[in-house]
Amino acid sequence: MLTITVPAQEIFNEKTGHFFNTKECTLKLEHSLLSLTKWEGKHHKYFLGNEELTPEEIIDYIRCMTINQVDENTYYYLTQKNIEDIKDYIKDPMTATWFDDPKKEDGDSQKAVFKKKDIVTSEVIYSSMFLNNIPLEFEKRHLNHLITLIRVINEKTKTDDGKKMNPRDLAMHNSALNKARKAKLGIKG
Repeated sequence: MLTITVPAQEIFNEKTGHFFNTKECTLKLEHSLLSLTKWEGKHHKYFLGNEELTPEEIIDYIRCMTINQVDENTYYYLTQKNIEDIKDYIKDPMTATWFDDPKKEDGDSQKAVFKKKDIVTSEVIYSSMFLNNIPLEFEKRHLNHLITLIRVINEKTKTDDGKKMNPRDLAMHNSALNKARKAKLGIKG
């Protein structure tokens, strides 16, 4: 979670020709699959990797990231520093995991998980979550952490020739791992 403070400011209202003062406000933000889903449901377009977003759409994504109650006008008083802090938070990998991938230059984990031609929407990420048996609670985790987890699972379930295991082999592999864990812990279920 990112907590930022939007400072009190003196603002000029062009319509009335008067100055007014805003109050300091704290925003608690979460860049998560849940916030992405809210935004895409409202705008009916993809967010990740979309370079044609308007400033209003970006501000609305910040609104979808907000997990505390704030005055609606607060988003119009974000400072440049607030915006930079939010951008840095969105880009943060939120993990110590890294991949030795010489083909990747920009460090964007999403491009390494999903096919380059794919438009990555919240449903694409949800389907990867469910196919990899990642619990629904992860929709509230930082999105980059979730995508990294999906990538780790994808890497771990590849066969020696670099191809992904078929579902039957993957199920047998997971069953063997679970059986070994149960034996090690001395439990039955």
